[in-house]
Amino acid sequence: MIRPHRLAAALVLAAAVALAAPVNDRTARVATADGVRKALDQTTTLEFSDVPLQTVLTQIGDNAKVNVVLDKVSAMQTGQDPAEMHVTVRLKDVKLKAGLRSMLAQYNLSYVVLGDTLLVTTEEVGTTRLLRQPVDVDVSGEPLADSLKRIAQTTGTNLVVDPRQAKAAQSAVTLKLDEVPMETAVRLLAELAG
Repeated sequence: MIRPHRLAAALVLAAAVALAAPVNDRTARVATADGVRKALDQTTTLEFSDVPLQTVLTQIGDNAKVNVVLDKVSAMQTGQDPAEMHVTVRLKDVKLKAGLRSMLAQYNLSYVVLGDTLLVTTEEVGTTRLLRQPVDVDVSGEPLADSLKRIAQTTGTNLVVDPRQAKAAQSAVTLKLDEVPMETAVRLLAELAG
């Protein structure tokens, strides 16, 4: 039996939803969360010397063909002015995700993936936006694990079922929801699985 609070504790959640406009949409962009993840796994070189963070993110978005959004409001709430954030970094042959983490750490920022968007924000805000992003659920007699996998693929979120609950995760669930917070959808599916 999967208890909702145990399932929630076993879920690893990483991503976010952006409420701002993309940093730059001049080039064709990656259309899915899987595409953004693949772009983040590509090896790249990041060389910038005292360049505004917004400009750096624009260039990264253009090169990786990813929608990149800087959450200026969250940055300002940490006492930082996004216009004053300048990047100096020299990283060769690193995965884009590692380079971004290193570059953003100096401003206590992180990034999360939600759908086709890479959101640069604080870790706390990213997690909150991830949990509250709207999802649609339409499953009928499908194993819980498959339902969670579909939500994860759609949202760019990592959802992991506790291996000790593998048998219970095969319980069939039936549920139809439109535009509900992801956290609510996951809890309801877990409750239906027992």
